[in-house]
Amino acid sequence: MNTAPSRASGVLLLLIGLAGVLWAALGDPQGWHGGMRWARSAVVLASLGLVTGSARLLFPGPRREAGAEE
Repeated sequence: MNTAPSRASGVLLLLIGLAGVLWAALGDPQGWHGGMRWARSAVVLASLGLVTGSARLLFPGPRREAGAEE
């Protein structure tokens, strides 16, 4: 399997995740009060999930043989 599409997707997810975190930390959601604070927390958690997912796409684990058993 070619890793180039996986790494390109990983970079894209990383950039989207970083943009979401920066927007939530420095942008408009700073003025959200009341119940909207929970929405800001959800945006931050989703963005951090994207960053974590991008790490798995950028650095895939070792390949295992189909017939090999461990």
